[in-house]
Amino acid sequence: MKSIYLISIILSFISCSSDKETTNENSIIGTWKLEASVIGTGSAEIINPIENGQIINLDNDGVFSINNSIIECYEGVYITIENSEQHFNSDVIIFNCSNQNIYEYSYLIENKKLYLTFLLEDGSSGCDEVCAERYYRITDE
Repeated sequence: MKSIYLISIILSFISCSSDKETTNENSIIGTWKLEASVIGTGSAEIINPIENGQIINLDNDGVFSINNSIIECYEGVYITIENSEQHFNSDVIIFNCSNQNIYEYSYLIENKKLYLTFLLEDGSSGCDEVCAERYYRITDE
């Protein structure tokens, strides 16, 4: 009986551990550094490396900060919307900056990279193909 109880405890720790890894990998929460811009041309993607790119920190409580911001937005609060119908069913992050500016981006996490695409007022990116900023994760949530 004790061995069954011990095995149950071990299995629950293993399953919780693997759930956390999956969550972290697909979560937008954490610290991200801009490494490149990505532009699609229809037949290929052009990747333009960026040195000393901005760093975005997204806290679990909806607060963000941006070091070296390229949009003159350094801190504030954010919300995420999954499968936004208004934005062509993409996941969206909205930055409400402390200077009262609001910026909307569609986002995608793929192969441990965060892709942010600036959205226009009509919900589109204004690009015919892919146009995004690519970030890599510095720290997890």
